[in-house]
Amino acid sequence: MADSRDPPDSPGSPGDKEKPLKLPAGVASRGLELLKVAARLGSKAVTQGGVDARQLAALVESLSKLKGAAMKIGQTMSVELRDLLPPEVVDALSSLQDQGTALSGAQVREILDREIDSSRLESFSSAPLASASIGQVHAARYQGRDIVLKVQFPGIARSIDSDLAGMGVLLKGFLAITGRRVPVDSFIEEVGSIFKQETDYLLEASFLKEYSQHFTRWPGYRIPEVIDELTTARVLAMTRERGLKPLDWIKIRQPSADVRNRVAQRFLNLFEIEFFELGLVQTDPNFANFLIDDSVHRDEPVITLLDLGAAKRFERPFIEEYRKLLRLSDPQSGTSDAAVLEQCTKLSLIDPREGPEASMRLLELLRTSARPFQPALQPFDFTDAQYARDTRESAFRLAQACRFSPPPRTILFLHRKLGGLFNLAKALEARLDLRPYWNRIVGA
Repeated sequence: MADSRDPPDSPGSPGDKEKPLKLPAGVASRGLELLKVAARLGSKAVTQGGVDARQLAALVESLSKLKGAAMKIGQTMSVELRDLLPPEVVDALSSLQDQGTALSGAQVREILDREIDSSRLESFSSAPLASASIGQVHAARYQGRDIVLKVQFPGIARSIDSDLAGMGVLLKGFLAITGRRVPVDSFIEEVGSIFKQETDYLLEASFLKEYSQHFTRWPGYRIPEVIDELTTARVLAMTRERGLKPLDWIKIRQPSADVRNRVAQRFLNLFEIEFFELGLVQTDPNFANFLIDDSVHRDEPVITLLDLGAAKRFERPFIEEYRKLLRLSDPQSGTSDAAVLEQCTKLSLIDPREGPEASMRLLELLRTSARPFQPALQPFDFTDAQYARDTRESAFRLAQACRFSPPPRTILFLHRKLGGLFNLAKALEARLDLRPYWNRIVGA
């Protein structure tokens, strides 16, 4: 196996002696704690014109303890709203990416006994392989197979609406510091919608099965097999797959440039398959959601998709309108600015009330984003620091110019996935001729 295996714990092992994680599982207690934090920080931010470091540290600590939608929205705010929020707030929320406390082995076994009867397992490791905002993952054996169990934190699903309300108050308080009146309800609703479906492990199991069926058409990808009899709405059982997380694979395997390029192309092809072919996109681009396995063919690694809870469907009419926007945004198309902006409005990328500067900045961002696909830049170097800088600055200027346009709900998570795949290609130090890829996705 390409990955290391943690030995299962025996009764009385250190995993059972961990300090239990205390989660305010009750909806009322979570909502009250969040609203208290929101009111305290929001009111001081508005009256004093900023939030000090101690207040922000307290916020991060509170969100880390609450986990759930509160922590998830905080993480998403640090990425998707970074150009709208005060920099010190973004920095504080970004630290949530590395926060996380685990349930003890005893707590996990209590959940498993309630959901699936843990005595059916041949072995179980109480030390989690991973822990996030919704739950944690444990290794186990079942009927002679290595499996993983994704176990949801108690009370998370019931607390989503109250968490959304509290985070909405907090977000509006932070925005008030900047003097902007950008509506953010649609942002909160979209994050909440995705988060709600992530807490339904039966839904995620159905996505895994659907992906498994579709991806038989495309070699080079692997989807874990769902263990139905051990899966409930709060526990997801899957086969444990071979492989290393992308950054570990790069460091340990030290693959050649050709192999790195091949893997990067496969990651980009994944977006093409999901969005343009299937209309079903796993929108969480966290590197930890992928494994790279070269144990069978060193030069032809297989990519495993681990987490499909954030999969989002896109209807065919929207896909074709998005494809049209890509075609119009290509500088070589000769399309007028007015035609591009009309298509942007059609896709709800910009509020029609915005002024000329916001429109100009949106066009600038579209053309900057399309730069990697220009013929003169092939093969495109994903480590190009100038491109990353220009894209970042264009996005910032657009956010500063907008007064009515929140992050567009229609493509919020779609572009989150695409940006994550570009970051993976950057980590792989890939150099790829992207023109054939561009021609395929725009239908040229």
